[in-house]
Amino acid sequence: MELNEPQRIFIGVDGISTSYIPLVATNLNCDFVIDPQIKTLCLGELTGNTGEIETNEAISQWEIPDFDISLSRELNSFEARALLFVRGVTLAMNSKGVSYKFIDWLLKIIKESDQISLRQFNNDYFTLVYLLKMYISMTGNFVSPSEGVLYTSGFIPKISQITLSIGILLALKKYAQCVLALIIESLAIPTNFLVHIISVSAGGVAETARNIKWLLEDSKIERNTCVENYELLICLSNVLCYLGSLKEDIENMDCCIKGYLTKNSNIKVSTKGIGNSLYDIEITPIFPQLSKLILSISNLKSTLHELIEILIPKFEAEVFTKKLDVSISSGIRIEGIDIEKVLKIPQTTIESIKYIKECMKLMKTQKLAVSETRNEEETFTLFLLTSESLKILCLLNVLSLQRLGDINRMQYIIAIEKALLKGKISVKISTHESRNIHQFRELITNILVDNLDSVGNLLDNSEPSGIRNYCEYLFDSLNNGGIYNLLNSLTKIITTQNQVQRKPKVPKGTQDIPPQKMAIRNVVFDTIRSIFRSHGTVEIDTPIFELRDTLIGKYGEDSKLIYDLKDQGGEQLSLRYDLTVPLARYIASAGLENLKRFQIGKVYRRDEPQMSRGRYREFYQCDLDICGIYEAMTTDVEILKIATDILNAFSPWIGSFIIKINHRSLLDGLLIVCGVPKAKIRTICSSIDKLDKESWESVKKEMVTLKGLSEEVADKIGNYIKFSGAPDEVLKKVKQCEELMNNEDIKLAISDMALLFSYTDAVGCTEHLSFDLSLARGLDYYTGIIYEAVLTSGNVGSIAAGGRYDNLIGMFSQKNIPAVGFSVGVERIMNIIEKKLETNPRQLSNKIIRGNFTDFLICTIGDTLVTHKLKLASMLWTNGISAEISPSSNAKLRKQLEYAASKQIPFCIIVGEDEVKRNTVQIRQVSLDTHTDKSQVRISEEVSLNSLISRVKDIISKYGSSYDNSYASISNQDIFG
Repeated sequence: MELNEPQRIFIGVDGISTSYIPLVATNLNCDFVIDPQIKTLCLGELTGNTGEIETNEAISQWEIPDFDISLSRELNSFEARALLFVRGVTLAMNSKGVSYKFIDWLLKIIKESDQISLRQFNNDYFTLVYLLKMYISMTGNFVSPSEGVLYTSGFIPKISQITLSIGILLALKKYAQCVLALIIESLAIPTNFLVHIISVSAGGVAETARNIKWLLEDSKIERNTCVENYELLICLSNVLCYLGSLKEDIENMDCCIKGYLTKNSNIKVSTKGIGNSLYDIEITPIFPQLSKLILSISNLKSTLHELIEILIPKFEAEVFTKKLDVSISSGIRIEGIDIEKVLKIPQTTIESIKYIKECMKLMKTQKLAVSETRNEEETFTLFLLTSESLKILCLLNVLSLQRLGDINRMQYIIAIEKALLKGKISVKISTHESRNIHQFRELITNILVDNLDSVGNLLDNSEPSGIRNYCEYLFDSLNNGGIYNLLNSLTKIITTQNQVQRKPKVPKGTQDIPPQKMAIRNVVFDTIRSIFRSHGTVEIDTPIFELRDTLIGKYGEDSKLIYDLKDQGGEQLSLRYDLTVPLARYIASAGLENLKRFQIGKVYRRDEPQMSRGRYREFYQCDLDICGIYEAMTTDVEILKIATDILNAFSPWIGSFIIKINHRSLLDGLLIVCGVPKAKIRTICSSIDKLDKESWESVKKEMVTLKGLSEEVADKIGNYIKFSGAPDEVLKKVKQCEELMNNEDIKLAISDMALLFSYTDAVGCTEHLSFDLSLARGLDYYTGIIYEAVLTSGNVGSIAAGGRYDNLIGMFSQKNIPAVGFSVGVERIMNIIEKKLETNPRQLSNKIIRGNFTDFLICTIGDTLVTHKLKLASMLWTNGISAEISPSSNAKLRKQLEYAASKQIPFCIIVGEDEVKRNTVQIRQVSLDTHTDKSQVRISEEVSLNSLISRVKDIISKYGSSYDNSYASISNQDIFG
């Protein structure tokens, strides 16, 4: 893992940023640019013998105590590069008396050698002596005694290691946040605890919680609303808190170190007899903070250890006991998921969990060994703790990747089976994970897959060696500074600045309604309300959420689409699925026996949205219901008459339509005649209800394969549900079928239908009806007539539907009250109108389809008439006239007229200093045609202030108000002609 992009590092007399040290340590492609002033301050050519000399001779005039090489350890390449760079920078900062050759050699070694052999001793002095000896040995250059003292002074190794640790810990902190979010996602853990931590915390803890919440922001994974494992949540919270504390300790440590890399006055130069260790040199600002940082990473490691021990049984319990056999050669096109990449991470097995357990057991042993041998070298302790924490995070990372992969495998298998069953050639599979988690998952998967030579052998490997190779490779890639190379990628994933780059969006299946579309919506609602009220109905409203028990069990298989809410008080609530069940609950709770009502309100369904077809998760329904005892079929025919009147009112936009009609008793009786057991009638009805979306072959497969009908029964059903057409013709067909007419339920249903059609002839709506035996309506509460309106052209689904439900109200009271009703699919109607308007923008502007219904804009000439402008506006508002004031008081009149045209405001009232003196105003009518000059004035007149209101009312009477004109333009069928 290398950063291949060249990095230009400027080294000046004022020092460097601490972020340069880990960058140089982990990047093999650095170019160093040295301030020319440094060369001037440095010594010229080294004096003395420039030939090769023995190391002991080079510093023989300076007393060097003996040291034991066994008391040192070899630095890895990252540590070595950091040491060379910090040594070079600190000498450059205090370059007087320093040989430029030594600085140049230090930087060249960094740039030209990827493997540098350096050793670190417990005492920094001997580490620097070892480095100086290496310089002399490699170059043959002579070093004077004074230079020897200068080059081996200071605690440079400590500074380089601490600074490198800071960079690594910064990356580890971000990596840990991503891994925590991945764990939460893979196990569908509730995220409420993150909100709680954010609300009660501050500083690094709150920021860490916000970052993890952001990582999960757009996740669509279904999570349990109830907490199942408090121990796990507590441990996750502890890890999160220690990550927050670690962030603050890193920042404090960085502040301490900065002083030593930007100035040299803080460093006390050692002389003979004075040691160079952290304990001998006066560096109290660093030592206490280093101890805090070590404690912080130690606490994080301990809680990560606890976390993985809590998680192992959970992962173990959810292991699929059988191998998930995924075939990618089924011939079905897959969208939404890269199954080949998913398969590159091996499936979770008992053996892989066993390997994780072995790793943790081994780490416990290593922990004891480290604690027993701990010495004064605290920077090495910091390295060890960081490495061990990273090891646990890598194990958690791979475990979570496996878990998500297992879920995707199951999704794939189920989707393929359903697609094969229904004869589909393509299927879309959503991973449901958040966008940020998907990016992190891909980042780590690519690291593993792109760099493991044995990937092909791992795919089908159930032995622990598969997961072992992945865990070990990931750890090896990220350990010893490698994780710093991921810092930029992790920062992009985790930083909430991405919110700025990506516009905020509404939840899936919902929409914002801008003013112009809201105007169309209001006209549609007013049209429907007008027709409803002409039938003597009253309007009511009910809560958008109900007790969950009120809704459950009323919608058959569609009950799974109900949105559930969790109230803080423990009340089980759900968003209303329709307006009918809440009406039944209202009538029962109010003790009513008769009600003719309409309601316009939003309902909510967890359906798969199809925005282009007008299918949303939040949408309006316009319902009308008649409840109570009336003469047979009279309320049913009135409902059908209202439905046809409403759809006829919108026919200039939606085109022609038909209302499919059937009888629930007829359909139930038909299924019994065909041989369907009574227990399966509802579920078979649900299958038949899919015929408007799927072919008969697909529905038949579902009936036979999933629901257990025989081929013979399914074929018999298929023959009967093909009956559809003109009411009289289908009635005749059914009556001629002796097998059907032998069923008593069918006989009664046909009698009802015959009476209904005689009434529809009387009210003149039969021409829009189609008697269709395939109409099922999946809701459980229907008991009699059912109907559904569809357009004869286009593919937008039903635009109105309803039926009779005589038993629904009785579910909430001791008395059944007959009821019948229907609902208009206004979203689909409005979608059609909006699309037609969008295809004809000239008509859209000329006919004044707008969201703003202002009739008059009050404009002023000059910037001293704001008070006068407000008085004029108040006069108009008091008299019920729609008006607004121009937004700027000092804009030119032309700009104000253009503003009126852009807002589709037809008239302007203009006042200037001259008009104020004369106690008059100017009234101008502005052209609203976007294809002409926006400032073009059609008429203009001066009116006295005393007669302003009467003149304004005359103008509105003559030209119409903006709202009336907008309503008329939407209602005018010729605007699309």
